[in-house]
Formats: sequence, C-alpha cells, structure tokens
Amino acid sequence: MSLFDVGVLRNTEPLDYAVKHNFILEVKAEDCGGHMSKKLLVNIVVKPACQNGWTGTSKAVCCCTKYM
Repeated sequence: MSLFDVGVLRNTEPLDYAVKHNFILEVKAEDCGGHMSKKLLVNIVVKPACQNGWTGTSKAVCCCTKYM
C-alpha cells in the first residue's frame, strides 16, 4: 500500500475477497515539519466483486403467449 501527500491510501496490488476479507493496518503520519502522529489502526474491509447479470427476476418476468 502507498500513502499520497494528501492522505489517500492506495493498494499496490488488487485485494482479493476470496483470499482475505479484512486488513488491519497501523498508520502513522508525518507532517512537513517532521512531527510524527500517534499510531492509528485502520480497518479495510474487502467486499466481494460485483457479478454481471440479473438476479431476482424469475418471479417478476413471465412469458405471455396469449398475444403471440
């Protein structure tokens, strides 16, 4: 993971939900004067990847042959 000057935390490789669901990081910040902050725990929760397709449509869709 990398941290940018504006405080944005970005991962350097993809996080895989199938491998691990949760990451706990210990973060410390340093300002431009060299002063260090206290340690802070950051919890990153990985959600499953979105799946393409339809769900829950079997009850809402019917085929009406009456008008064909």
